[in-house]
Amino acid sequence: LWKWQGTSHFYIYYQSVSRAVLHVLQAYEKQGIVTLIQWRTLPKSDEIDPNRSIYRIGHSLSHNDCLHRSNARFVALVDIDELIIPK
Repeated sequence: LWKWQGTSHFYIYYQSVSRAVLHVLQAYEKQGIVTLIQWRTLPKSDEIDPNRSIYRIGHSLSHNDCLHRSNARFVALVDIDELIIPK
C-alpha cells in the first residue's frame, strides 16, 4: 500500500529482530527499497542503565536521524503497522 501511494524508500530502525524477519528485510534492502539501521542501546553498568531514562528521547533521536539521513522533501515517521489514508 505504501508503494502504491508513491513511497520511494523506507528506513527501518531496529534493535532486535528474528532471523526470519531480518532475512526478509535484507531482501528488500538488496532491491534498494529499504535501508536497515540497527539502532543500538547505550552501554550500561550494574549500577546504571541510561536506556531506561531515555526511552522517549531515543525515539526522537531516531526520528531526527531519519529526517537528516533521508534528505527528502517529505518524510512520514510511522510505525510499521500504521497507514496514512488521504482524505
